[in-house]
Amino acid sequence: MRNIHKLAALTVTLLFALGSVALVGCGGSSSADTPQATIKSLFKAAAKGDAEGMKKFLTGTALTGLPKPDSPSFKMVKAFGSAYEGVEGVKISGNQATAMVKLSADAITKMIVAEAMKQSKPMLDKIKDPKAKAMAMDKMKAQAKAVAMKMTKMPVSLVKKDGKWLVTKMTK
Repeated sequence: MRNIHKLAALTVTLLFALGSVALVGCGGSSSADTPQATIKSLFKAAAKGDAEGMKKFLTGTALTGLPKPDSPSFKMVKAFGSAYEGVEGVKISGNQATAMVKLSADAITKMIVAEAMKQSKPMLDKIKDPKAKAMAMDKMKAQAKAVAMKMTKMPVSLVKKDGKWLVTKMTK
C-alpha cells in the first residue's frame, strides 16, 4: 500500500506540473479578444493535441515550457484540455487579467487512474489474491478522486499583448 501512496503523490505532482504547462501554454487567436475566449481556445487546442494551436495563446515561459507533441507529458496536456468545463471569476485590470478555470473531476480522476495504473502495473501484477488486488485498485481510485476534487478549479493569469489575451501562468 505504501507504493500506492508514493505513486499517487508522484502522479499528483506530475499532473500539477503538466496542468500548469497546459494552462500556461495556450494563448489566443484573432477572435481571442477576451480572457474567456483565450482560455477556451487554449483548452480546445490542447484537447485536440494541437501544439501549434496552443502556442498562439502562450507567452514567455508558458510558451517555452510547453512539452513537445511527441513527449509523454504532452499526452497529459491533451487530457487536461479534455477536462475543460469553463471559465469563471474573470477580473481585468488594464492589460492584466485573472480567471478561474473549471475542470471536470471525472475527467481528471480518469486521467490520474490511467497514469497510476500504468505506473503500478508491475506491482499490481504481483498481487495474486483477486480481493486484495480489487482493494488496492479501489484505494487508488478513491485517492485519485480526492485529488481530482482539489483540481477542479485552477487560477490562470493572462496578459494583453498587441490586442490579444495570452496565458502567462496557472497556479494551484
